[in-house]
Amino acid sequence: MRVRLRGVRRRDEDGVIVIFVAMALIALMAMVVLAVDMGAVLLKRRQMVNAGDAASLAAAQTCAGSGGTAALATAQADLLATSNVDDASRAGTALAFTPDSTACGSSASGSVTVHYASPQELFFAPVLGFDSDTEVVWDSTAIWGTAKSGPLIPIEVDLAWLTTDCQIPIGGGENSDLECFLLWDNNSIGSSTWGTLSPLPEFWGVDPSEGSACNGSNAGGANAITQVIDGGGSEEDLSVPAYVCATNGLQASVWMALEDWIGEVLLFPVTDPALTIPDPAVFGSDPNYQPDIFYVETMVPLLLNSVGMVDKLPDETGTCTVTIPGPVAGGATIDLAAAGEAAGCFTGAPKSISGVTVTTADLVVLQQGKDYGFNPSSNQLSLKLGVPGGVSVSFSWTKQGQFTCGDQTASNASAVCIEAEWGGDYCCAAEPEEGVVDLGVRAIRLSKAPAT
Repeated sequence: MRVRLRGVRRRDEDGVIVIFVAMALIALMAMVVLAVDMGAVLLKRRQMVNAGDAASLAAAQTCAGSGGTAALATAQADLLATSNVDDASRAGTALAFTPDSTACGSSASGSVTVHYASPQELFFAPVLGFDSDTEVVWDSTAIWGTAKSGPLIPIEVDLAWLTTDCQIPIGGGENSDLECFLLWDNNSIGSSTWGTLSPLPEFWGVDPSEGSACNGSNAGGANAITQVIDGGGSEEDLSVPAYVCATNGLQASVWMALEDWIGEVLLFPVTDPALTIPDPAVFGSDPNYQPDIFYVETMVPLLLNSVGMVDKLPDETGTCTVTIPGPVAGGATIDLAAAGEAAGCFTGAPKSISGVTVTTADLVVLQQGKDYGFNPSSNQLSLKLGVPGGVSVSFSWTKQGQFTCGDQTASNASAVCIEAEWGGDYCCAAEPEEGVVDLGVRAIRLSKAPAT
C-alpha cells in the first residue's frame, strides 16, 4: 500500500523580524545613552572634582591664616566651587571641620571637608525609562598644618620664577620634575631673582615706611650668613609673611658654604618682587640700584642639585690670526680684542692676549719693540713704521669660560647659578618636626582620604 505524505506548511515567521528590529533599536538607544548621557556625566564629574578640590583648598588656606573663620572659609569655598562649575551648590548646610569649626584661623593644624553637587541633564535616558537628570556629587578634604622643612637659608627666591618658569607648587601640591635654574647676576640686579636676607630676627618684620628700618652694617653680612648656612640653617623665630632687610652678603663664601648642602632639601624664603623696596620696576634700570627691603611671602623647599660660580669655570683659550690690509701708516694702532672678535675668534673681550706675532705681506716678521709695541693691559698694538702691503697679526688669547644658567647667560664675573627642583610636599605636620623651629609657616594640601 502506498502512503502519500503531504507537505507540512511552515509556520508564519513574519512577526519575528519586528521583534529583532525592536531589540536592535533598544540596544542602539542604550549605546547612545552610554555614549552621550554617560559621557556628559563623566565630564561633569571631572568638573566637580576640580570644583571640590579647589573649594577645599581655598577653605584650608583661609583657616591656615590667623584671621580665618569658618564663615570666611565657607564663602571662599563657595566662590571657588562656582568658579569651576556655575551651578555647583553645597550638599549640606556647612563645611565639616576637624577637630571643629573653631579650629579655623586659631589652630596650627586641621582639616576641612566640602560636599558639592551639581545637576546633569540626561537627553536619551528617559527613552529607556530613566530619569531626565541626575545629581553629580563630589566630596573633597584639604588639610592645613605646620610646614615641614629643611634648614632655612637666608637667600631669597623670586615668586615669579617658581610659579611661571619652574611651575613649582607653592604651599604643596603635585610634584613637578621641572628643574629650575636660578641666576644671581650683579649686572642685572634690578631684575635678579636672588638676594641675601638678614639672618637676624630684629631685621625681620620691619616697618617698610621707616627709611632707617634697615642698616646694612648691622643687618648681618657674608660672615653671618655663612655661619647660618654652615650651622644648618637659621634657628631664629623668622615668621612670615614679613618685610625683611636685604644685606650685602652675597659673596663667594656664601655660595661655597651652600655647596656642602648639594643633594639636600633646603627651605628658601619666597619674595614678591612687586613689593620690593625700592620698586625694581621704577629703579631697576639704575646701575647703582640695590634693594633695601624684600617682602617674604612664604617659604619653599628646594632640592639643591648644583651651585655654579663663574669664577670657578676653567678659562677658554685659543689662537687667532687677523689681517690688516695695507697700506698701514706708521704710528697706527690696532685693537687686537676688537679685531679678534670681528674675525670670529671669540665673543666678548678676552681676559688676556699674549704671544703676538706681526708679519708683513711679503712674510717679513717684524720685531716687537723695534718695529711695533704691544700693551697687554689695553690689548693695543702700535706700529712704529708704515707697511704698504698690510700686516698679519697672530696671537694667543684667554677668555672667561661661557657661563650659562639654563637659558640665561651671565654677564658678570661674580654671577652664580643654582640648579634646584621642588623639594617635595612639605605639608603638613600637626606640630613642628623635632629640631625644626616653627617659623609660623602654614601649608595646605589635599588629603588622601576624607576626614572622619
